[in-house]
Amino acid sequence: MSVLGVGGRLVLKRKKSKERLTLNQSNLDSTCNRISGAPSWIWNGDQIHVENLPIYGENGVPGRADGFATYLGSKWYLGPNRTQITNNTDKFYKSSSEAYPSTKSGDQANFYSKEGVAPVPVDNGANGDHWVHIDQAGYISFYTSRCKALAGISKDRIALAPLDGDITLGAVGTFDYQNSNWTCVPGPCSGATSDYEYSNIEDSEDPNDGLCQRPSVGNQLAGTEDYENSNVTGNDFPDWEVICGLREWTVELTADTVDTTSVSEKFGTAVKSFVNGGGSLEFFIDRDCGDASKNNSMLIMQLLMMTEKGCEADAEFWLMDRPLKGESACGGSIGGGLYYAAKILITSTAVNLRPTELVAGTANFVTTETIRLLEAP
Repeated sequence: MSVLGVGGRLVLKRKKSKERLTLNQSNLDSTCNRISGAPSWIWNGDQIHVENLPIYGENGVPGRADGFATYLGSKWYLGPNRTQITNNTDKFYKSSSEAYPSTKSGDQANFYSKEGVAPVPVDNGANGDHWVHIDQAGYISFYTSRCKALAGISKDRIALAPLDGDITLGAVGTFDYQNSNWTCVPGPCSGATSDYEYSNIEDSEDPNDGLCQRPSVGNQLAGTEDYENSNVTGNDFPDWEVICGLREWTVELTADTVDTTSVSEKFGTAVKSFVNGGGSLEFFIDRDCGDASKNNSMLIMQLLMMTEKGCEADAEFWLMDRPLKGESACGGSIGGGLYYAAKILITSTAVNLRPTELVAGTANFVTTETIRLLEAP
């Protein structure tokens, strides 16, 4: 039975850079909530992992107390341990009416600000995943969603506090344990003989979380070493994206042959050598925002600009991707899953702009490494 091309789609997974970018305090512009020095491997709408991002807590006081100022007139945020100093005649220590925390004053007050001592929060948000926007000047701003990051509106930016200290950025999934999960051996939690014997690596404020329970089935014995009853497995970070706005794709594959016919033979013989290929894409140009599994055609255009790191992408060219009518996924007939899988490099793009038509573009690509024709269940 012939199949219409409406089931075809292109799915891409961009190659991640494993670089880490460390920016110091000179890059921070807390007035505009942005950081300068964006590298080429970070694009608009990317979700990246950030360590030591200087953000405010719920009460308007930033965490990461080690980045606070200790004297009046500094460009950094002045901590609650020194807010009593407004001129040169003020005392360096808190007076009896100027306590920090509220239960201590004078010489008993904390000399330094401390995380978790009110009003300074525990800085849980400093290390986390955020969506980013890159402006024309190379400034990075942070957002709470991908759609807000693509729009790049200044009022939606995550507010950055003027804190001293380095900020580290990297692709999501490239930091330690980010792609790991944890499982515990079931059973009543008792009989531990060493610290953390039944614990996993999960970080949680709930003291009941992160506890692996002692096994109780049959003669299954609990371990005696730290983390022996814990299991950490790696996950592939879900970053396959369906390209929206695609009008048409073409894949051309060739297998070169070498003529091995002898002079005395009547019929020719040959052997095939390597298989290579390429193709073209035709797409509408837009900036629509989808969920984490969908991306617009800007990804295709951006891949051309990359010449070294991040220029390669894993691609799946789906010919058919829908179940037969009336058949479940477990039916006896193949549900139409058929696609090419390969790595591609975008080699050229062109944009066609006509006042009476939608803005469209075309791109050419070549395949690299292994090319496979696969059938999905």
